[in-house]
Amino acid sequence: MIFNLFKCLAVQLVVGIILLGVMSVLLCISYSKEYALRFLEITVLDMNGLGVWCCGVGLMFYVTKHGKEIAQDLNMVFTPSKAIFDVISKIEKSTLHKKGIFITGPVTLVGVFLTFHYTAPHYGASAFIIYAAVVFIYYTASFLLYHFCMIIAAFNSVYRDAEGLQIEKDVNGFNLENVSSYLSLTSTVGLLAIYFGFRGTVTAGFSYSNPIWEYFLVTPLILFLPGTFFYNFYPRHVLKKIFQYKIFSKLLSITTKDDLDIKNSILEIKEASLLNSQIAPFADYKNIPSYLVGIMFLLNVVFAHDPAIKEFIAKFLQID
Repeated sequence: MIFNLFKCLAVQLVVGIILLGVMSVLLCISYSKEYALRFLEITVLDMNGLGVWCCGVGLMFYVTKHGKEIAQDLNMVFTPSKAIFDVISKIEKSTLHKKGIFITGPVTLVGVFLTFHYTAPHYGASAFIIYAAVVFIYYTASFLLYHFCMIIAAFNSVYRDAEGLQIEKDVNGFNLENVSSYLSLTSTVGLLAIYFGFRGTVTAGFSYSNPIWEYFLVTPLILFLPGTFFYNFYPRHVLKKIFQYKIFSKLLSITTKDDLDIKNSILEIKEASLLNSQIAPFADYKNIPSYLVGIMFLLNVVFAHDPAIKEFIAKFLQID
């Protein structure tokens, strides 16, 4: 799983370098060497273009290609049922671009609307490329948001039908580890993409017809940050609650069974406990305060050591 993710990121990093190289050569031929170098300076250094492309587009290609694998893992954990079929269907749909138009369409239009009110830090073909790149990144982020929302909806279906779910016998804990790892890896790369994208828009050097539009640079944080955090938390919270419920229900039923049934119930409790232990502890809502403290600490470090972010936050909050 990690190999496949880094493979997608590496491939898109190479693709990003090639695209920038080709466009720079064309701009050099059409305009001048200085014009092309200024384009590279804006896209690579000011806008963190390679970081945004690598993390954002790389993650998009990863979820479209490998997102269905967690559906297969869940299918190996729970016995087939209508509820599980619905969950698998939602997860598979979350990897299809055409199914996400109800989210990707409006969010991309928001990106188009906001970008229309930004004046690019360059002119000519370079400005057009920058606008197109910003809109495409909005689409990429909106598709990832759609994927995250569909995963959340899928696990919400699991939670609603928890009582009717049955755990497969001889379940391999590796399947649950895959689910947990997928959530952690994709949300982490997603957060990196959000950071690179947000910082890139702050340092890009856009100018505005009205100062109010500068405050809308926080739009990506508002749109994508909460969903990414909740996506990392909720599915594992659901799985943990399901296994805890199964353990508790088996314990309650032991007193009404004979010796053989008790032995079987103990084995089922042991198996459910083992599966429960495979789910990362982040799923426990009691740990959220400590994670919030960690997030605040990280923001404090970024605020202290990233002058561009510090300047924008100070301006946004009107701090002298």
